[in-house]
Formats: sequence, C-alpha cells, structure tokens
Amino acid sequence: MSLTILGRQARRQYLLDDAHQLRITGFQSPAVDEAERPLSLDALIGLGAPHIWPVRVDDGSLEPFGMYQGDILIVDRAANAVANCYLVVDIEGVYLVRMVIRRDGALLLKPPVETQRAREQALGDVEIFGMVIGGYWSARPF
Repeated sequence: MSLTILGRQARRQYLLDDAHQLRITGFQSPAVDEAERPLSLDALIGLGAPHIWPVRVDDGSLEPFGMYQGDILIVDRAANAVANCYLVVDIEGVYLVRMVIRRDGALLLKPPVETQRAREQALGDVEIFGMVIGGYWSARPF
C-alpha cells in the first residue's frame, strides 16, 4: 500500500470572508460572473493550516475502504482518533490507512484487507500521522 504526503500551499484568496455580502437571486447577468472571487476549496477544508495535509492514494489497496488510486485525502494532524474514522498511520516506516474500530472497549486499527502481515492491532502500537477528514475522490468509471 502506498500513500504520498503532499506539500501544503497556503492560499490567501478566500470567498468565505465575503460570503455574507452575496445577494444573488434568480439568474444573474453573465457580466457579473467575474464580480466575486472564486470559491476556494482550500479555505473550506482549511488547507494551508499547519495541521491540514493532502495525501494522495498511490495504489488500489484502499479500495475496500472506498478510496481509489489517485484520490486525494484531507488529513487533520490535530484530530483525535474515534471509532469509525480512518487514520493515516506510520507502520514500520510506511504510511498506511487504517479504520478505527471499537472492540471490547478498546480502539483497534483494522486494515482494508486482513492478511497474515496486516492484522488488527492496538491503536497505541503505531505512530499516528493524522485522521482523514475528507477528500477529493478522483473521477473513475462506475
């Protein structure tokens, strides 16, 4: 399984600061198409904040989790792990995605497919990079 931790690029042009001033009703004139700054997904997800990182899925090993090769995951390094979330973890020097499950009161990490090498393990046994809080799912055939 392979992930690429992508660099952050801070962007300063956000629509969010001006959103309260928007008064668009009905069909607007094409002349005002450029009157407002473009919607910034960076601002909506917090990309550019020191704790928010984009991570690219480099292969098909996460398909059981609904994450496909080329998808960009948005990872919050400051979030706390909770049951039923996905974490990017460092296991033996490799970044992997694991689902957090609760069993017998303990939080465990579940791999996308259980194998002899990849089994459920205790949350405290690995280094957590961050929690997946969203993503851009690349176009793929249905």
